[in-house]
Amino acid sequence: MSQKFMIIGFRARQGFTTNLMHVLQYLDRAEKSGYTPVIHWQGGTCAAPDDHYNGIDSPNIWDYFFEPINEHSIKTLGVSKKDMNRVKDLRKKRPDLKIVHNYMHDYYPAPSWSMYLYPPNVCLCNPSDEFRQFAHGIIQKYVKVRKIVTDKADNFYNENLTGKHILGIHLRGVKELEEHQGIDYYKRYLKYTEKYIGQHPDCHIFLATDSHRHLVDMEKEFGDRLICQKDIVRSKNNYPVQYGCREKRKRFYGGAKTAEEVLTEIILLSRSDFMLRGFSNVPCVASFLSPTMPMHFVCEYAEKARKDFEQRGEEIK
Repeated sequence: MSQKFMIIGFRARQGFTTNLMHVLQYLDRAEKSGYTPVIHWQGGTCAAPDDHYNGIDSPNIWDYFFEPINEHSIKTLGVSKKDMNRVKDLRKKRPDLKIVHNYMHDYYPAPSWSMYLYPPNVCLCNPSDEFRQFAHGIIQKYVKVRKIVTDKADNFYNENLTGKHILGIHLRGVKELEEHQGIDYYKRYLKYTEKYIGQHPDCHIFLATDSHRHLVDMEKEFGDRLICQKDIVRSKNNYPVQYGCREKRKRFYGGAKTAEEVLTEIILLSRSDFMLRGFSNVPCVASFLSPTMPMHFVCEYAEKARKDFEQRGEEIK
């Protein structure tokens, strides 16, 4: 039987972690369906000028952050960057290739992949222990972060976090996802943070946030107890960093540096003793890297918002 290939592509207007979720799904599907996976990320929110970043020259954005998963690439398959910009034509020209990039909301183990449910339902933001171990297994098998990236996370950890009891907090605060953080979400973060400090008075807080406003507010609340990466991009105008802190328009993207900053935040969050989190894929991936790390989903939702969100998911399916 001839070898079958699945090219796992990039959804140009989605962020780094959402695209990483696509990859995890299709790596598993490729293995179960007898395909050899080939990851090719091109264009969009994580692109770098002149196809160069981290000392790596490559048309494949994946290579800037991760080691290749095998010896294959679009080049070895006889596929060009131009072909990848015309996927419909490529599918007709090369029926031997399976080209995928859409997120699968009902993928195994359901409903843990669902983006259209709110906790306390089991969903992507409230994954089961089984699902965390499942995703961890895929990462362990296929996804190896490049040393140049892990060194940046390790250096920050060694200089700021080593030897400390760490409460990791991921606090999403920009316009695009604010509606999904629920009722009085910032006050709820304060409530649970203060409760945790009461139980662990010597703890420090590692804060990962895309919001400059929330960083300033948390620094006022917790002072020297709070630790964060200072030199990364955060939004000061309430627009997402993956769109260059601008409105969601074509070609306004944060680029490879912003994507790498998200990845280092994920790595650092995964090393926490406990994590407080809200609606976002960033802490999801952190929980996959560290599948036994205890965590708590902070947000609460009005019943109407919950039902409207579930209905939106049904319409998309």
